[in-house]
Parts: sequence; structure tokens; C-alpha cells
Amino acid sequence: MVYQIKLAAVIGLILITLSSCLVVAVETDSHKAEIHFQQAKERIARLSNRSSHLRRPHRLVMLVYEPDKEQLVRISLPLWLAKKGLREAIEDSEYPRAKKLDYDFDTRAFFQAISRLPRGLLAEVWSEEEKILLWLE
Repeated sequence: MVYQIKLAAVIGLILITLSSCLVVAVETDSHKAEIHFQQAKERIARLSNRSSHLRRPHRLVMLVYEPDKEQLVRISLPLWLAKKGLREAIEDSEYPRAKKLDYDFDTRAFFQAISRLPRGLLAEVWSEEEKILLWLE
């Protein structure tokens, strides 16, 4: 499993136990995946162009597409829930920086980023293995 999928799984597993507010959708049609990415980019552009500094973000959204599996996964959850899950991960002495995982993920830095940044794009990854958009709404 690739880095971003593992990240999504870790965040999802931590947060799914906290509430039923998590929305996960899986799409297997590659043509529809491209449409979803285009729509997401347009939405992110609108969020960034508006007076985003006046409105605080309320949701963390992730769109991940793996071409080899032809699978699109959309995860959307309230920002308070994402912060709660990350805070618990930070406070857990055995899990301060995702040391049990085979990649480096700085939980504390990610928590600070989503706590301070305005609505809009957080990360965009385009590679042969996957396409990822991560944003705050």
C-alpha cells in the first residue's frame, strides 16, 4: 500500500471510532474519477478565491485515486473530529509521530496545519501510483 493510502487509512481508523460523522465513498469508474477530481479542483479554487480568511474551515476532505486498482476514495469528516483524533494520537505515548508505521508522518505538524490554515488546498500529489487532493472546506 502506498504512503498516502496508509495515511488515509490511519486517519480514517482513528476517526471512525470517534463518531459516525465520517463520510467515505468509493468509486471504481476511472472516467468518473477524473470528473470528481476536476469538480474538486473547481470547488477548491472557489474556496480559495472567496474571502476564505473570513470563514474558518469546518471539514477535512481527501480524494485519493489509485490508477492500478482503478479506485477512487473520498473521505470527508468534520474538522473537530479530525483534530480530536490527531490530538489523541499525539497524546498517546506509543504513537507520538506514527513510529509504528513504515513511513514518517508528523502528527503534531499536521494538527497545527489544519488548526491554522484557511479553507482551501492543503496538498496535491500527482504520480504514477496515485492522485491525491487534500483540502479544508
